[in-house]
Amino acid sequence: MKANIELNRPREFGDIISDTFAFAKQNFKPLLKSYFAIGGLLLTTDIIISAWVNTTRGDAGLNTMAGLGELFFDFINHVVLTLVTLSYLAVYRQKDNCPADTIEVWGYFKYYFFRVLFTHIVLVILAAIGFFFLLFTRCLLICGFLIGYPYNGDRKRQFPLFVRQGL
Repeated sequence: MKANIELNRPREFGDIISDTFAFAKQNFKPLLKSYFAIGGLLLTTDIIISAWVNTTRGDAGLNTMAGLGELFFDFINHVVLTLVTLSYLAVYRQKDNCPADTIEVWGYFKYYFFRVLFTHIVLVILAAIGFFFLLFTRCLLICGFLIGYPYNGDRKRQFPLFVRQGL
């Protein structure tokens, strides 16, 4: 059997890639077991809701209850997947590079779940605010182009060339 991968060690770029695949190969089953034990019911519910929404209602938007339910379960499933993976890595490192047990991962998961959930909510809100500002600045830029170049005192050069020629 190969030696377990040490997580916190300086590596070259090629070693990072090869050790990542070696870690995934060695710990795929325990990590998947932990994920399905902790978030399996949520994943199953998310798959059923997504299949129901996409087959019966078409592409449900956020203005429907089905669309909001799908978005909610997708969001929670993303938080669970992120947290189970990070909890597994923390337990793996704590146990001196030995595969983690599902019970130990569950202990970390319970402790950090609401912290990570609220962090994700804050990040989504900040991303929405950033998207709004991006959209707002694009609207201002488009309005500036539609109005034309600013007036500089010369009546002939007040409007862009395509407006003067009637194109």
